[in-house]
Amino acid sequence: MIEMLVSTAIFSIVITMIMGTIVTIVDASRKSRTMTEVMNNLNFSFESMTRTLKTGKNISVDNVNGTKLNTIKAKDQKGREVVYTFSEDGITKSVSGGVAESITAGDLKLTSWYIDDYISGSTGGAQPRVFFSVKGRVETARGIASEFTLQSSVTQRQLELGN
Repeated sequence: MIEMLVSTAIFSIVITMIMGTIVTIVDASRKSRTMTEVMNNLNFSFESMTRTLKTGKNISVDNVNGTKLNTIKAKDQKGREVVYTFSEDGITKSVSGGVAESITAGDLKLTSWYIDDYISGSTGGAQPRVFFSVKGRVETARGIASEFTLQSSVTQRQLELGN
């Protein structure tokens, strides 16, 4: 009888440890899926910006100090002004002064961002180039949170000589 109690107790301890491991693996899987979704969403947003900046013209960057608001502006291939705005709620895009629409997921929060135009215009025959970097956090309804950092550098394809 004592042997049965001891073996049952050891079995219970082993099962408890195994269940703890399984729960940890499931949580890690959820966090990994959340991070994959966020990175896919951000990659899509960055690709949209990159495409506009590479093929566009008149690239400019506005850094409004003290308000944590930064924008990248460019004219797209159709001549429309496209404005990308970085804020704590993500990245928005507006076309020709229209309503700014979010191009990032709603559960994504940016904690910091940095935008710089290395060469504003094509002085000296150099290509206009923009660098942007974002850090942020995404948290699901289940309380699973992931932090990320993503950056990109874009060079305009066309020279803007004489502008």
